[in-house]
Amino acid sequence: MTPAKIITFQIAGKPDRVRLTAPAKLTTAPLIEVGLNDVSTGVEPVLIYAQGRCYLGVGADHSSHLGPLAATGARQEDAKSIGQTVIELPTPLAPFEWTGIVVESYLDDELYQAGSLAGLQSPNCLIAQLASSTHPQPEVVRYCGAIPPLQAEHRSGDRWEIYLQLESGLTISHRYELRRRR
Repeated sequence: MTPAKIITFQIAGKPDRVRLTAPAKLTTAPLIEVGLNDVSTGVEPVLIYAQGRCYLGVGADHSSHLGPLAATGARQEDAKSIGQTVIELPTPLAPFEWTGIVVESYLDDELYQAGSLAGLQSPNCLIAQLASSTHPQPEVVRYCGAIPPLQAEHRSGDRWEIYLQLESGLTISHRYELRRRR
């Protein structure tokens, strides 16, 4: 059984908070430990279903290529970083699209990604699964994909700043540093 922990998120624009029983690899920490060959896909929208509601967060998924096995695509999953503030999606859920949502990420103070999420797969199927009464899990976190880096290849670094901005201008962000396992 995978160990779990409780994470409490601030809801953007509200005094409310939402608690989530999360997998151990999910973290809001400002310092996370990763493998020597860590590579991140960069900033991703994150859908969260908790306490009967859907939320949108910003995060980054980290994994390490496993030395000589890297050519085979072998990877070790590392931390899944996520910001402490989430956006509550309306209830009942209306059709929701990534159009109008933009993201940016900075890796070691250099712009790494910037653009619209419009090209990602529509979140409506995921949201319907998360919110369906027949869904087997009462709390779910789903990383929804990333836009490509500006320089066309993924690279590693030590400091990340990630941002997600709605069409309304509401922005959520997360900053964190990486420490490499030896």
